[in-house]
Amino acid sequence: MKSPFNVDNRKIIFGTNINTTYNKRVQTSDEVVEYIKACVEVKNGNYMVFFPSYVYMKLVFDKICLKYPNICCVVQEDNMSEDEKEMFLNGFNNPSEETRVGFCVLGGHFSEGIDLTRDKLIGVIIIGVGMPQIGTGRDLIKKYFDKNNNNGFDYAYTYPGFIKVLQAAGRCIRTTEDRGIIMLLDSRYNQKKYQYLFPREWFPNSIAKSSNHVKEICEAFWNDSN
Repeated sequence: MKSPFNVDNRKIIFGTNINTTYNKRVQTSDEVVEYIKACVEVKNGNYMVFFPSYVYMKLVFDKICLKYPNICCVVQEDNMSEDEKEMFLNGFNNPSEETRVGFCVLGGHFSEGIDLTRDKLIGVIIIGVGMPQIGTGRDLIKKYFDKNNNNGFDYAYTYPGFIKVLQAAGRCIRTTEDRGIIMLLDSRYNQKKYQYLFPREWFPNSIAKSSNHVKEICEAFWNDSN
């Protein structure tokens, strides 16, 4: 199904030179910080950054707060009450003249069930491919599909993870008037397996070679929007 939204109203950016697999997260976390900073510093407004786990999210959140204390960052806590979720979201309920960056988890409340329209959210950054944690239930799904078509890993891990990515990306453009940036960081987006899953509205897109390149791409997009 074709999206009703004008593709010119969003800029899709891939940072495919950053490895965010579990064993590389600490090693590449400084690069992730720079990519986030480059994206959010170009235009004041509300942004959300989505991570595959609370631990990974907290690692990057602590680093960006320490290095760039001038950026207003708020973080989704584990086991938030409904009132706490509402308070968190209230900070994004109006278009902002300052930059506010929410750090959230993929598959959680803020990546699926919110509608921030009319410039209330001008950027979404997704770290990783949403891969679920390895577990007994997932392995049973993998074994089942392996017996039928030898594609068990994708059914158990790749596809469920990418659905979470799509849900989070969809938070950015909610109406025909919305404009925003969607940036996805992970070297696996170079793989044909993932590119075949991209929705048609993700084309055309830009490949960022560095955090400085991210800034250039974002500047060009927002300048064209004026």
